[in-house]
Amino acid sequence: MNLTKERRKEFLFYKRSHIRNLTDEERQFRDILDKRGIRYMLQKGFLLSEENFIIVDFYIPKPFKYVFEIDGKYHTNQRVKFYDESKDKFLRSKCIVPYRITHEDLKDLTKLGVLLDFLFKK
Repeated sequence: MNLTKERRKEFLFYKRSHIRNLTDEERQFRDILDKRGIRYMLQKGFLLSEENFIIVDFYIPKPFKYVFEIDGKYHTNQRVKFYDESKDKFLRSKCIVPYRITHEDLKDLTKLGVLLDFLFKK
């Protein structure tokens, strides 16, 4: 399945703009992954159909399929919550485990470190 030409342009624009404009929290999480030597794909896109796609903040394909979404206050909005739940459902249907990390979670680096150590035992 491929995006139509117009939707592909939109997808690439959206992806590039998000990579160029990472939030401070996304940069912080990226730095945490980098320091731990965890390989990831930033702003990874997934096709839903020829017209629709989703983009996730961090996709880690190996050793397991994980997605980490960094959620700010914007994600407390009911409409956004519904979209996030739909996105998580799609990811699970592809055997990808989504994790949502709030800005508050990023303030507790010990808790986040425990999660990452658990998920990425070396």
